[in-house]
Amino acid sequence: MIYSITKWIGLGVTLVFLFFYFKGGFDIIQDIKRSIQSTKSIRGSLLLSSMTLIGLLVICFEFLICIGRISIFQWIQIDWVALLGIISLCLIIAVILYFRFVYLKKNWSANVNLIGENEIVKSGPYHYVRHPLYSIALLLYLSLFIVFGSWPMLICCLLMMAGYICLAMYEDHFLAIQLENYKKYQMEVRFLLIPYLV
Repeated sequence: MIYSITKWIGLGVTLVFLFFYFKGGFDIIQDIKRSIQSTKSIRGSLLLSSMTLIGLLVICFEFLICIGRISIFQWIQIDWVALLGIISLCLIIAVILYFRFVYLKKNWSANVNLIGENEIVKSGPYHYVRHPLYSIALLLYLSLFIVFGSWPMLICCLLMMAGYICLAMYEDHFLAIQLENYKKYQMEVRFLLIPYLV
């Protein structure tokens, strides 16, 4: 019973999150357009476009799961698992939005590029890992899998997690080349995504 409610809440929360995170989708469309027009990075454009398509698949699969067209794993329907999944999804989304709007402000872009003041953010979570937004995105897709556990969601979530790891490595390399103080920041903050591990 609880699962039938949490899956619809999960879909709604995902859609609201995407609307606010990407400002109604306009930011991601502009970033993909800029990325494709840029001759600097075909790899970055391909990665961003692929992740956008997989993200759209995730939303489609969420909807198909909600209307019962895709079967889910049995353990997903256990009440406490459903509650844990939806609570973690909501908390993770709140943290992502907080990081995006409080720490990065105008420096945020879905595309890997330099915009705004080009200032290295070193406060808050950036004191512990260089790409905390991507770290939390890994948790986001883990929680989406808990809420919408099925084979298609497992594949999409694993692909998105791999994409965020590649994006973090790519962005780290890009910033080391473009920003003179970034290599010093890499020495100060050793961890790319997960403190004491990666």
